[in-house]
Amino acid sequence: MAKLSTVLRNEKRRKLVVKFKAKRAALMAVINDASAADEDRAEARTKLERLFPQIRARAQQAARHRHARRDPRPRQGELVTGGAP
Repeated sequence: MAKLSTVLRNEKRRKLVVKFKAKRAALMAVINDASAADEDRAEARTKLERLFPQIRARAQQAARHRHARRDPRPRQGELVTGGAP
Protein backbone atom coordinates (compact mmCIF):
# COMPACT_ATOMS: atom_id res chain seq x y z
CA MET A 1 0.00 0.00 0.00
CA ALA A 2 1.31 3.44 -0.91
CA LYS A 3 1.98 6.07 1.71
CA LEU A 4 -0.80 8.55 2.28
CA SER A 5 1.43 11.49 1.27
CA THR A 6 2.15 9.81 -2.09
CA VAL A 7 -1.53 9.18 -2.74
CA LEU A 8 -2.42 12.78 -1.86
CA ARG A 9 0.38 14.13 -4.08
CA ASN A 10 -0.93 12.11 -7.02
CA GLU A 11 -4.45 13.40 -6.40
CA LYS A 12 -3.10 16.95 -6.36
CA ARG A 13 -1.38 16.34 -9.70
CA ARG A 14 -4.60 15.01 -11.20
CA LYS A 15 -6.48 18.11 -10.05
CA LEU A 16 -3.79 20.36 -11.54
CA VAL A 17 -4.01 18.54 -14.87
CA VAL A 18 -7.77 19.09 -15.00
CA LYS A 19 -7.44 22.70 -13.87
CA PHE A 20 -4.92 23.71 -16.55
CA LYS A 21 -6.03 21.41 -19.37
CA ALA A 22 -7.81 24.12 -21.39
CA LYS A 23 -5.02 26.67 -20.91
CA ARG A 24 -2.37 24.14 -21.91
CA ALA A 25 -4.37 23.13 -25.00
CA ALA A 26 -4.69 26.77 -26.08
CA LEU A 27 -0.95 27.35 -25.67
CA MET A 28 -0.11 24.15 -27.53
CA ALA A 29 -2.38 25.23 -30.39
CA VAL A 30 -0.42 28.47 -30.73
CA ILE A 31 2.92 26.64 -30.49
CA ASN A 32 1.96 24.11 -33.16
CA ASP A 33 0.40 26.71 -35.49
CA ALA A 34 2.91 27.21 -38.29
CA SER A 35 1.15 30.36 -39.50
CA ALA A 36 1.50 32.11 -36.12
CA ALA A 37 4.19 34.75 -35.69
CA ASP A 38 7.47 33.58 -34.19
CA GLU A 39 7.11 36.06 -31.31
CA ASP A 40 3.66 34.66 -30.45
CA ARG A 41 4.95 31.10 -30.55
CA ALA A 42 7.92 31.97 -28.33
CA GLU A 43 5.64 33.76 -25.87
CA ALA A 44 3.32 30.75 -25.77
CA ARG A 45 6.31 28.48 -25.05
CA THR A 46 7.42 30.64 -22.11
CA LYS A 47 3.87 30.74 -20.73
CA LEU A 48 3.63 26.97 -21.02
CA GLU A 49 6.94 26.58 -19.18
CA ARG A 50 5.69 28.85 -16.40
CA LEU A 51 2.59 26.76 -15.78
CA PHE A 52 4.55 24.19 -13.80
CA PRO A 53 7.82 25.79 -12.68
CA GLN A 54 8.26 23.39 -9.76
CA ILE A 55 8.54 20.45 -12.18
CA ARG A 56 11.23 22.23 -14.19
CA ALA A 57 13.10 23.22 -11.03
CA ARG A 58 12.98 19.66 -9.77
CA ALA A 59 14.36 18.30 -13.04
CA GLN A 60 17.10 20.92 -13.07
CA GLN A 61 17.99 20.10 -9.49
CA ALA A 62 18.21 16.41 -10.33
CA ALA A 63 20.54 17.22 -13.21
CA ARG A 64 22.68 19.45 -11.01
CA HIS A 65 23.05 16.84 -8.29
CA ARG A 66 23.52 13.88 -10.57
CA HIS A 67 27.14 13.59 -9.44
CA ALA A 68 25.97 12.74 -5.92
CA ARG A 69 24.98 9.24 -6.94
CA ARG A 70 27.65 6.58 -7.19
CA ASP A 71 27.95 6.41 -10.94
CA PRO A 72 31.30 5.29 -12.38
CA ARG A 73 30.58 6.88 -15.76
CA PRO A 74 32.23 10.26 -16.36
CA ARG A 75 30.00 13.31 -16.44
CA GLN A 76 29.79 15.51 -19.51
CA GLY A 77 32.91 17.64 -19.85
CA GLU A 78 34.87 15.58 -17.35
CA LEU A 79 38.29 14.42 -18.42
CA VAL A 80 38.87 10.70 -18.27
CA THR A 81 42.30 9.83 -17.00
CA GLY A 82 43.72 6.47 -16.22
CA GLY A 83 46.37 4.00 -17.10
CA ALA A 84 50.00 4.70 -17.86
CA PRO A 85 50.91 7.97 -19.62
